[in-house]
Amino acid sequence: MSMFGRLKLIGAMRLLLMLLAICSLLFFMIVSTFSKTRTFLIEAQTTAATIRFVGNSNIWMIPNAAICRLKAQPDLTQEETNDLCDRRFYDVEKQDGLVAAWRDGMTVKITVSQRDELVIGVENDVMPSFQDGTKIILSPEAWREAGALTFAAQVTIGTPIGNGEINFLSGGRWEAREAGFTTSMLRSNVTEVIKTGELVRGGTATVWSGESPAETFGHITSGSSLGGDYMDIVALSRPGDVELHLGYFGTNKPTVVRPDLIDAAISNPLLLALAIILSILASASQFYGDVRDRKGAVKSG
Repeated sequence: MSMFGRLKLIGAMRLLLMLLAICSLLFFMIVSTFSKTRTFLIEAQTTAATIRFVGNSNIWMIPNAAICRLKAQPDLTQEETNDLCDRRFYDVEKQDGLVAAWRDGMTVKITVSQRDELVIGVENDVMPSFQDGTKIILSPEAWREAGALTFAAQVTIGTPIGNGEINFLSGGRWEAREAGFTTSMLRSNVTEVIKTGELVRGGTATVWSGESPAETFGHITSGSSLGGDYMDIVALSRPGDVELHLGYFGTNKPTVVRPDLIDAAISNPLLLALAIILSILASASQFYGDVRDRKGAVKSG
């Protein structure tokens, strides 16, 4: 083959590699955009969380608890106490074997008291048995005996912090996981962790889908087994086009975490392998071209 033919062949190879790289990138962008399914996993240590139950499968078995119901009228003849349920404002009932069957749409705010009690505060009146303002209090022993409390719900972990607030997010971490054609190509049922981060003390964390919080599945356990006076919450969002909203003190709008194509590309081993192969081929083509050019220069000289 003549020198001109060889140079032409090398130029064609380089052009082919460039077109292959561009097509691969476009293919990755298309399938990443239209075939992905994302979830967020949150692990947090907190003394405050708000839960809005989804569906009618949220049933908590509580061995014993104190149920505090607001009085129709305050009874100021009662002596003031430092209890969580001041008897001037609450009727207190001790109940063993409580079955709390939370209805769809019911909202509770869960906190941990300074005495390590789990406090479940009802914030709407969907259930006649637990009117708005009702508190369900579990002693540390009752909480440990109750074990894990599971939920399918819209969850906000933490509460907006302010002066004097004693219940807030202590810390934790989150993961964005993605499954789809690009992560499962040549592998079946593979989910990749494409982005991670830490939860900031005093912040809030909520997974959103569209214009409303996303449904998450998770559980609440006592942190006392690890020497902490908090609750451990693990929540995994339903797969979909979801994003994580992180709130911080002093900001009006949350920070939105939505992994992009760069995050997906960096975490995709198949695309990284393809990029390495294309780089090797391009380098080999360049080296071969340089060698041919030098040989041609020597012969012509």
